[in-house]
Amino acid sequence: MKISLLGVSLAVALSVPASSADLDELLPPRQEAPTSAEAGAPKGPRIPGMPPGRSPMGPRDERPPDPALKEMFDAIKAAEEKVRSLAPRLREGSETQKSSARAEARRALGELFDAKLGLQEFELGRLEKRSSELKAKIARKKLSREKAIDERLAKMGGDDDWE
Repeated sequence: MKISLLGVSLAVALSVPASSADLDELLPPRQEAPTSAEAGAPKGPRIPGMPPGRSPMGPRDERPPDPALKEMFDAIKAAEEKVRSLAPRLREGSETQKSSARAEARRALGELFDAKLGLQEFELGRLEKRSSELKAKIARKKLSREKAIDERLAKMGGDDDWE
């Protein structure tokens, strides 16, 4: 019998047990693998070059969700459901029913468009705020560059002032 294990082929001669009970005796007891949370693994995908558990976007924001954001998502969901419910009426029925459904669908699609646009504007505002915060942080770091280098150099070389 040929077995491939991690890309390595092995030729193995096995005697096949007569029943599954015999096989159970040959195998060690089965243990459940720990979940990633139990094993202490970081949440989310691993990013090459980043230490485990760290995000390239900085620390996670632990503030409660913005109520305005929830309202926007609720409005989008309601508009999508409305559009979805109007789709069959556009395909079936008399011409007057189709025209009224078309007008209703136009309004619902307008609401959906506006809700999604509002969400994008909200996100743009958050990104602009974050961008200005990062610019200020970079400016502060540029001002303290020499001091930070001197401190690090002193730690590396063990140059402590003993005056």
